[in-house]
Amino acid sequence: MEKITFTLSVHSIRYEGASTRLIELRPPAGTYLPPVEAGAHIDVHISPTITRQYSLCNTPGETHRYIIGVALDPCSRGGSRALHEVIKEGDTLNIGGPRNHFELLQSEDHSVLIGGGIGITPLLSMALQLEAQQRTWSLHYAAKSADLAPLFHTISTLAKQARYGQVNVYFSQPVSQRMQVSKIMADAPKGSHFYCCGPLKLLDDFDACSEDYPSNHCHSERFSGDLDVAKGGYTIVLARTGKEIYIKEEQTILDALKAEKMNVTYACAEGVCGSCEVKVLEGTPDHRDDVLSESEKARNDTMMVCCSGAISKRLVLDL
Repeated sequence: MEKITFTLSVHSIRYEGASTRLIELRPPAGTYLPPVEAGAHIDVHISPTITRQYSLCNTPGETHRYIIGVALDPCSRGGSRALHEVIKEGDTLNIGGPRNHFELLQSEDHSVLIGGGIGITPLLSMALQLEAQQRTWSLHYAAKSADLAPLFHTISTLAKQARYGQVNVYFSQPVSQRMQVSKIMADAPKGSHFYCCGPLKLLDDFDACSEDYPSNHCHSERFSGDLDVAKGGYTIVLARTGKEIYIKEEQTILDALKAEKMNVTYACAEGVCGSCEVKVLEGTPDHRDDVLSESEKARNDTMMVCCSGAISKRLVLDL
């Protein structure tokens, strides 16, 4: 897949939550960015070896800036720590994208946004778009406390100004005030679309509750993968050169391409960011990612090579 990159300057940094930085990135004067889409994310190339994905949380349609929310992960592998402790105003960052596999559908149905922690970032952009379009919505946001809640000030401001939506905030204590996904979905107007983003426990609860609703009305985005990687035992063909590569039993397509010194973009290697998406020209992929929707997977015309494999004995890739 063709990758779009930009070099943006760090225009401003501010904290919204004890451990969450809002970083505003801007292009050179007189130039513009692709319009912000609700649910979209960008790749932030923090160093030659570290790339991380962050959802855009500013107003959809803006072209003069991108805003990302970065929570400091106590188990950081270098990404969030660098953006908190190293990056400062005036620095430049190379950005890839934006890409959107968590789109807000243009539907007249009510939208229910369910978020936890830093998972609020794409949902904030969705709420702003729904409000601007005068479409009804509700936002349900869970965090440990008001002091630790990412974007709590922005969410509180939105709650006061909203005319078409409602904001509901839940904290870990007391237990009686914790968010209950099943109740939120059950109480939603008939035909609602549900969007969920946050920690794995929240997403697992959402997936379990979604079984009682039409699959095309339930949408989610994960930050880390928990799916089994597809096993090998098939051949891929690189269409541009005709080269054939056998994928060994314990090997991924990405592993094989790296061994061949192929310049393939990737970041998470867990099937959640979409960086390694490659077009499929022939054959049937064994999809293991959390990026593509079920309908996109059914088309079998693209795949994530970091975790997905093949059901057919042969895959022809646009490489």
